Amino acid sequence: MGDDINNRETRFKFVRISNQDRLPQSTSPSDFVVDVTDSDLHKSTELYVHSVSFPNVFYNVDTHNNSLIFRAESLGGVTSVEPLITIEPGFYTTTTLLTALKTVMDDALIPVAGTIDFTQDAITNKISFQTTSLDGITFFSVDSKELSTLSPFLGINEDIIPIVTSGTFDAMPSLQGETMAYIHSKDISASKTRLSEKSLSVSSCISIPIDVPFLATQSYLPAQMETNKIIFNTQTDLATLNIRLRAQDGRILPLSPNEKLIIVLKMYYDYD
Repeated sequence: MGDDINNRETRFKFVRISNQDRLPQSTSPSDFVVDVTDSDLHKSTELYVHSVSFPNVFYNVDTHNNSLIFRAESLGGVTSVEPLITIEPGFYTTTTLLTALKTVMDDALIPVAGTIDFTQDAITNKISFQTTSLDGITFFSVDSKELSTLSPFLGINEDIIPIVTSGTFDAMPSLQGETMAYIHSKDISASKTRLSEKSLSVSSCISIPIDVPFLATQSYLPAQMETNKIIFNTQTDLATLNIRLRAQDGRILPLSPNEKLIIVLKMYYDYD
């Protein structure tokens, strides 16, 4: 019995996977294919996640949440506008985001000769607005205007109706950025944590809390290896692996070519 256990413990290898070693057919540094060809790994039986690391370079406002729809009426209600505006992608504080939002909205309000100002309450953290030279303004939530994707991140979960000259958004802004990342690989597992109920049907084999500041390196070490254990039903050939780094809604999280995603796996295999 003891010999069987000892033999099993020798039948593993640590495999380091890096997006810097991606093959030419890879889509991007966040969606890549690596060659892990090894005579032993053609007979893989199970694996454990040893560690994962990548830089937290993900904007809290990017192309998936940087648009806003509002409606404004001029004094006397003679003219109105209902533009879709966009904010330049970046990592914003509430202060810098409100500054950028005012600039873009003031430009959009030129046809109705109005302006807008924002403030944030020091106690509740909620955002308030005040317009000038307008009969009023309405902000639309993403539920009523699908393209108003910035709304929930500003704290707008309900439409500001009826049209008003000033008001307060109903919730606190949410600008912490990505709080979870997921490693998705059909080659490793297709039946773990399910992502993106609304659109993509994808699953992840590794779930990673992001708990470091923007631009810091996120390192993940499972508290117990059993947390990320995958057992194959039969001997599995893992000659190549397609790895994707995803957000909670299934989006591919972007990494630039010089930003490293490194995964270390402890892989068990059988002898012939």
